[in-house]
Amino acid sequence: MNEVIDSLRTFESRLLHTIEGIPDDALQRAESDGRWSIRDVVAHLADTELIYAARLRAIVAEENPKLMAFQQNEWVAAHASRNIGEAIDQFSTMRRLNLRLLERLPDDAWNRTGEHATYGPLTLREAVTKQRDHAEQHLAQIERIKSAVLTRSVA
Repeated sequence: MNEVIDSLRTFESRLLHTIEGIPDDALQRAESDGRWSIRDVVAHLADTELIYAARLRAIVAEENPKLMAFQQNEWVAAHASRNIGEAIDQFSTMRRLNLRLLERLPDDAWNRTGEHATYGPLTLREAVTKQRDHAEQHLAQIERIKSAVLTRSVA
């Protein structure tokens, strides 16, 4: 789990490095119609970190809890006017709190299980790995959007 936690720990700096220097108008442009902008993806990462905070704590504190699911597109749309700085602040705060929780856990906590509506039973270990993988997928998505948006700006 150390590798997964290290990846979670370094994610924010990698995210900030990826979006550094992108003009504000480009942060708000989607790569194509019906897709998310970089700002939308960062807002989604902030929302997801909040959801993971609840999921992780439920697995640690409860016996086989039902793990919260959410409608990601609706959540992003509900705060479409939020600026990227607010989303980064929310993400940073929640990630820091989640890491503090994970770093304090005893070894036996990693095998505790919760029930997700889509994924079924998830151990804490699996949930944290999904959290890492999800963030990494969105970092790659941001790189793709960045390339598409900045290429269009130059053309």
